[in-house]
Amino acid sequence: MGDKRNKKKGFMYESLFVYESMAHGLVPHSPHEDPDCHDLVVMGDSGNLNIVQVKSVKFKCWQEPKTKTGGFKYNIKATCRNGKISLKDSYVDILVIYTPNEGEWYIIPTCFIESSSIS
Repeated sequence: MGDKRNKKKGFMYESLFVYESMAHGLVPHSPHEDPDCHDLVVMGDSGNLNIVQVKSVKFKCWQEPKTKTGGFKYNIKATCRNGKISLKDSYVDILVIYTPNEGEWYIIPTCFIESSSIS
């Protein structure tokens, strides 16, 4: 039952990202099937295509202060194929993270991802 709920939640946030993309003048394309590593292909103004994975995270975790700026953080797995492949090693160009409690979007080029989890 949890897997069905996660699929519905994922579809809902992907749909919200499609709306937000279109509102900002981008052209999102959804695949006919459910690919292993990506959710959408988004075309920008110049015609460039970006392969996008959309994820959401709801709960904050306390981060022990390593510096004076300690506080809360989010943790998310930056993987696909059930954790077998890190997005940094995949064909995905952009990881999009949505935080429903704050209504914030984080857009992270996968070339900046250094591990299979992001905090």
